[in-house]
Formats: sequence, C-alpha cells, structure tokens
Amino acid sequence: MSNIPLTIPYGKRIVRLVVMNGLPKFCATDICDILGYVNPNKTLGRFCDSTPEYVKMNTAGGPQNFRMIGTDDVRAILARSRRRNVGRLKKWFEEKVVPAFTFNTIGVVAVCPLGDYTK
Repeated sequence: MSNIPLTIPYGKRIVRLVVMNGLPKFCATDICDILGYVNPNKTLGRFCDSTPEYVKMNTAGGPQNFRMIGTDDVRAILARSRRRNVGRLKKWFEEKVVPAFTFNTIGVVAVCPLGDYTK
C-alpha cells in the first residue's frame, strides 16, 4: 500500500485518492470540504455505515492520518446531503471519477488520467 495519494482536481480544490486492496478510497475530509461540512467525522457518522480506514500521508505540516472512504460511502453522502453544490459534485463523481477506473475480478487494474472539472 502506498501512502502517496493521487490527486484529482475539482475546480480549485483537490480530492486525494489512494488505492487500497485494489479498490479506490477517497479522502473523506476532501469530500466534506467541497460540500461545506466542517466536521467530517460527524458527517460520516450520519451518512455512512462502513468501518473507517485510516491512511497516514505526508503533508506540509508533517505526517497526518486521513479517513478514507470507498465509492459506496461517497455515493451515500451525495445521495443524502442537502447542500446546494451536491448535484455538481455528484455529476463530477459519477461521470468523471468512477469511469476512470478499470475493474476486473481482482480489483482495480488501471486509473485513467482525469482532467479538471470546472463546470
């Protein structure tokens, strides 16, 4: 497992991504930031049922632990959130991010390059 995340641009923000056990996991803090939630743990407790997975990543402030969530959890947040920008994020996630992964019977085979989503 690599602690070096892939970064996916979303406007002026980024979403960090790590492939864990062949499956893409997204940084919960990044998703919650884009939606405007200030407490990711509270948001995930309300919207997600899965067990947390933490990854230690190097940042400018030193190593930090980040809670990573799978595509099902991202979809759960997007389906139940009432924030005004949820439609745009949902469209980006379903049309740009999810199709960028090639799956086979053992998990993710390749991550295709993603461009910036501005509108």
